[in-house]
Amino acid sequence: MTENDVPVVIIDSRGRDVVNETLGKDFDSPVIVDGWGAYSYLRTMQRRWSHLIREMDAFTNTDHGRELSDEIHNMPKELKESPKSENMDERKSMKGKFDTGMERTVKRYDPYEELHKPVEYTRNGLGSWFT
Repeated sequence: MTENDVPVVIIDSRGRDVVNETLGKDFDSPVIVDGWGAYSYLRTMQRRWSHLIREMDAFTNTDHGRELSDEIHNMPKELKESPKSENMDERKSMKGKFDTGMERTVKRYDPYEELHKPVEYTRNGLGSWFT
């Protein structure tokens, strides 16, 4: 693969063997993933915001679940403004603020047992969520 190649693999399995065979065990470039455990060995992952939104929306049947979903739905609006700046330090600062906000959200909703799944899903992606 060259630097700008985008591999597309269609196969009946999502297991780690498929990822290893496709990318190699020492693959060291960013990969956009959905959070499936088979990707956990990769060093640089970006996780799709749409997967997080879908996870949150499945838990809106409780008051706290609705609050969490609303909060997550509103977060990308501010983050989307950061790429408009050409100042990399400013962009990094916005990303840091966003990551800190995500950590606070996880801590705030962690005590609610009914939200364990979406909170854990969010926690597992801390630092790698993007819109």
